[in-house]
Amino acid sequence: MEIIRARDVRRSYGGREILHGVDFDVAQGTILGILGPNGSGKTTLVEILGGLRPRDGGTVEIEGTDPRTAPPAWRSRVGMQLQQCRLPARLRVAEAVDLFGSFYEEPVPTAELLAAFDLDECAQCPVEKTSGGQQQRLSVALALVGRPRSWTRCSW
Repeated sequence: MEIIRARDVRRSYGGREILHGVDFDVAQGTILGILGPNGSGKTTLVEILGGLRPRDGGTVEIEGTDPRTAPPAWRSRVGMQLQQCRLPARLRVAEAVDLFGSFYEEPVPTAELLAAFDLDECAQCPVEKTSGGQQQRLSVALALVGRPRSWTRCSW
């Protein structure tokens, strides 16, 4: 079953077209990575998929819903990891997971996410003191803390 469907997605900035008719489908359970050079529209595309940025043309559906017009409840079913996650420097890793989890009705327990992403040893470390790899793993954990629908089959 396709969970993401994009057809002829276009986006321009200042008259320069960044996304030129992007087409793809993603089946449920698939992990998608978007690669390309700087300025090729990777972040723009992800933001369009998440309903965070408008598109100039084309269609996008996530589970049959257009992110541009999706109701607020729809967003709780989607987990996104953007290019950068700027957290307060002194916020501790476990506190970040707790905070993001507080936005959802049934979050994944903090201890489970920390263990799943090998972050338990730095749970009490301020984010600013963690390595780049730990920060990336924390970012993925924060994207998944709300149990996005496409991840319901994951075992932590």
